[in-house]
Amino acid sequence: MKKNVATIITICFIAAIVIAVVIFLVQQQNNDVENPTPTVTPSTSHSQTNEPTQSQNITEIPLEGLNEKLADVNNPITITLNSEQLKIIDTSVSSETYALVYFPDRNISNYENGQFILKTSVFHETNNYIGTITIVSDSYVKAGCLLADKDGKIYVENSEKNQISADVSLRIINRYNPITQQQADDIEGLENLTNPWYVLDERDDLYILSHVKTAMESLLTEADRQDSSLNMHVASGYRDYASQKQSFDYWVNRRVTQENMTYEQAYDYTAGRVAIPGCSEHHNGLTVDLISYGYMLDESSKDAPYAKWLKDNSYKFGFTIRYEEGKEQYTHITLYEPWHIRYVGLPTAYYLYANNLCMEEFYETLINEGYLDFEYEGETYRYIYSKTDNIYINQNIMDIVQYSSIASGVEGYVLLCKIR
Repeated sequence: MKKNVATIITICFIAAIVIAVVIFLVQQQNNDVENPTPTVTPSTSHSQTNEPTQSQNITEIPLEGLNEKLADVNNPITITLNSEQLKIIDTSVSSETYALVYFPDRNISNYENGQFILKTSVFHETNNYIGTITIVSDSYVKAGCLLADKDGKIYVENSEKNQISADVSLRIINRYNPITQQQADDIEGLENLTNPWYVLDERDDLYILSHVKTAMESLLTEADRQDSSLNMHVASGYRDYASQKQSFDYWVNRRVTQENMTYEQAYDYTAGRVAIPGCSEHHNGLTVDLISYGYMLDESSKDAPYAKWLKDNSYKFGFTIRYEEGKEQYTHITLYEPWHIRYVGLPTAYYLYANNLCMEEFYETLINEGYLDFEYEGETYRYIYSKTDNIYINQNIMDIVQYSSIASGVEGYVLLCKIR
């Protein structure tokens, strides 16, 4: 009997202890909810061994899948892969292929010792965005997201073919890259200039493309606001093939008859100052000659106040001084023409101005380098050279700004993108 009583007392005692522990744990849990304990650094306390790991913390930042915007980080890295390195992703690439890989966060992944190093084991169920890639080859340019599946395999997300229309604003016309008479005469979208503020003597033969007119009028308005004495007007705009031929032939014949030059001498000399028909930028509707009262389209304008103003300010409106002093070896125009401004658009005009490049120099550099990156108004831009128009761009990665063939005598295309 005493043994049974002792057993019952023992069971009751144990049950009381269990109930007390349960009550304590419930109270402690409620207390934790009302007063959550902040994350602490590891110590010798055994209770801290179950703190979230670094990999688990990464899941709090939504990196998985295709991001509409690249992660905002302080330590990005860009690497260039040659064809052998690129075979890690695509075994079919040619020996001429290279790739630019942009890692927005080195904490996620980068490329070291000949392979991609993924620095986290946390992946989306299907894939995880770790960077962006631009693959350039002889036959295509392809930009897309660099992804890793949950097993760590790297691949490139499919991109769509570029559908943007070609923009002639980036196309060169010069002595060695002419256009045909039909191309010169079939320019669409020209608008007649009639504003007496900048058109002299009620001329009605001045035309330029509509969007160039808008940019030019903004330029003239700002010039007048800064210094009304500049008082610039339009001396020339679009010219068809026949008009350019008439002007060129006039100067050749004048030098033969009045300056005792042979025809060959007169032709070569004139070609350095007046474009040969088919080689004039006035054929494209993007070019205008602006000049101030009292000056001529000759050496007298070299140090004129209006010339200095255009040199320092025209790029802000999308124009470049096409025939700069010191660029004769590239342009093959021997006369410095501060009045001759060519619309290329922004940010291209800024890039040419900031790097002191004429268009021929720019393309020489781009073709040699393959791509050029630069910053403009807090945004990152990239020029890409492609030998063909077989260009694929992922809109999650890049916004296409401009796209154009380079010139009639040059193989290839230029693509200007804003990197997101």
